[in-house]
Amino acid sequence: MLSPMADKKRIVVWGTGFVGKMIIPEVLRHPNFELVGVGVSDKDKVGRDVGEICGIGDIGIVATDDLQALIALRPDALVHYGPTAGLADANIRDIGAFLRAGIDVASTAMTPWVWPHMKLNPPSWIDPITEACAEGGATCFTTGIDPGFANDLFPMTLMGLCAEVRKVKALELVDYINYTGAYEDEMGIGRPPEFTPLLEHTDILVMSWGATVPMMAHAVGIELDEITSTWDKWVTEEPITTAKGVINAGEVAAIHFTINGMYKGEPRICLEHVNRVGTDAVIGATLSGEMARQIESSRSRPPIMRRAVAALVLVAIGVLVFHFVISLVITVFWIVAVVAVIAAVLWAANELF
Repeated sequence: MLSPMADKKRIVVWGTGFVGKMIIPEVLRHPNFELVGVGVSDKDKVGRDVGEICGIGDIGIVATDDLQALIALRPDALVHYGPTAGLADANIRDIGAFLRAGIDVASTAMTPWVWPHMKLNPPSWIDPITEACAEGGATCFTTGIDPGFANDLFPMTLMGLCAEVRKVKALELVDYINYTGAYEDEMGIGRPPEFTPLLEHTDILVMSWGATVPMMAHAVGIELDEITSTWDKWVTEEPITTAKGVINAGEVAAIHFTINGMYKGEPRICLEHVNRVGTDAVIGATLSGEMARQIESSRSRPPIMRRAVAALVLVAIGVLVFHFVISLVITVFWIVAVVAVIAAVLWAANELF
């Protein structure tokens, strides 16, 4: 663990939205990090104390939208929670500036970058960042929960425990009732059911949320035939009050979609989402938690695991046999001893009397 103050990693956070507000207090508490600056895109937040924005009291750091001022702080890393890929140009501009200055970046904003090799990633999104990394000798890492480790690293790790995998499925259930970001035009939530949101188009949906499907296919060494999608809507019969306002009766309050990696005519790598406002929506799968993973595999174990199990069984049998033999020997010893004592007593009695 780093202990000297001089060895603390200097961090700039970009974004004080839903995620940024959760992360900033954790950076402040972490013994190995020093928060040196916070960037924002919202003009109304510029000049305000970051602690006040996050609801934790003043911390003496003022939010700014001055990109060059943040770079001049010479942080070790930028933690970027900017807007979604819907504002790709702004993200590329901001992230690229830090990378060219030699500052590493970790981000959740540009979800297609979770798997940069995805065919749907336009070169205009990939090339500038690749060039910025090379110019500054820096790295750019994009991840999250979903898309991110919950439907790439985690299921791939679980797949490594299986001898044969037939299907992988990750399902996320999210309640957006307290979310203040955009979802109307993107998902159609809060819109009439006849409205076609951006994500209902397969290519846009896969590019935004489906990068982990070809990533997992690459990991297991298969080439997918295609990636398909499904999309369903649920319309509320009652008004629903949210952090953004009111979703009226007759408007969409939940969506259920799937992204399916097809291999040899069958869905093999599947992502499923239920995005809803409130808990009354009944659409798609129903879960008690927020994230589930399902892997259909054979019951057989890999050879190394079979050998390990067999070895454990043999050891257990050996221990039982050992205890049985020892117990038998001890029992025989005591029987012989008792018989000998009785015989000695009888002999002594016979001699005396």
